[in-house]
Amino acid sequence: MTFGDGSSEDGPRVVTDYFNLVYSAFRHNRAVDYWVIFDPPVTIDAPFLDSPAVVRAVELQALEEDPAFARAAQAAYLGADFEVLSRSLVTRFERFPLQETLFVRGDASGDGGLDVVDAIQVIRYVFQRQGELTCLKAADANDDGRLNIVDPIAVVSQLFGRGAQLPAPFPNCGGDPTEDGLSCRSAASCR
Repeated sequence: MTFGDGSSEDGPRVVTDYFNLVYSAFRHNRAVDYWVIFDPPVTIDAPFLDSPAVVRAVELQALEEDPAFARAAQAAYLGADFEVLSRSLVTRFERFPLQETLFVRGDASGDGGLDVVDAIQVIRYVFQRQGELTCLKAADANDDGRLNIVDPIAVVSQLFGRGAQLPAPFPNCGGDPTEDGLSCRSAASCR
């Protein structure tokens, strides 16, 4: 998913996980679970809209797993300024299991090795908003479900033998044994 109109110096920003998606969006709403961003926006001519409308995004509300908190799932169609154009109830949905992407913990560059480049890439991504990480799970070196300064420190500690071994999957390719909101589109070294 891409945010921005390309007018900034860095251009559009690609967001691949829910945490960054919500906090990178132009507005934040805790009740919204997922956004589908159309880049470029699409024109939709549908009966639930007053007339053909330019739609920038669709907000999809996930169903609660706990029946005590169950709510009707809704979809909201958002315009160019992310204003609500229309809302509709979701009458049917299917859950598809995602194919797990294999990766090596700490290998942010995806080159198959653990080195200082991995730590530098995470620092540039987190603090300078530069570069793209195709596997955020791999960049999360300490497996706490967040990308921050602790991750490059864990990589450097591993490299110089000053810290505990990185959590699984390390040192070989594998799936993530813990659930978090981070994504992993691809890890080149584990294909």
